[in-house]
Amino acid sequence: SNPFLVGISVNLLSTGITTLLSSIFFKTRGVVAFSEIINFSETKINTFNWLLAIIHKYSNAFSIFVCLFIITAMLGTKWGMRVKITGSDPDVLVRFGINPAKYRILSWVIPAGLAAITGGLKTFRLSSYVPNMSSGLGWIAIALVF
Repeated sequence: SNPFLVGISVNLLSTGITTLLSSIFFKTRGVVAFSEIINFSETKINTFNWLLAIIHKYSNAFSIFVCLFIITAMLGTKWGMRVKITGSDPDVLVRFGINPAKYRILSWVIPAGLAAITGGLKTFRLSSYVPNMSSGLGWIAIALVF
């Protein structure tokens, strides 16, 4: 199927399913703060605050490191060259006995995993869940790719 149509359908599904799950589990269709769903004790508060402090402090540096790592991997390794060839001419890989489907799948799984990590970091930075946060950014991502 067309990846853009799949992306649009996932965005539409995420809008509906998150609202439904929020109303089932948390009895609200609005913002869900972490303090409403997590029973904090004194030891958990210290651990949770420590985790939030690390996320606030190092998430930008981590994202820059990951971007530089991926750029370096794409430019300077066999893996990066194979991923690039998979997009332009997969028959070259087949001639060398390499399965281009593996690299095609990895080229979708790696960005999807990084997007999931980014969504988790945004949720931790806000200390709450905001409806339609993922759907709105998902539309922006599809527009950028297109």
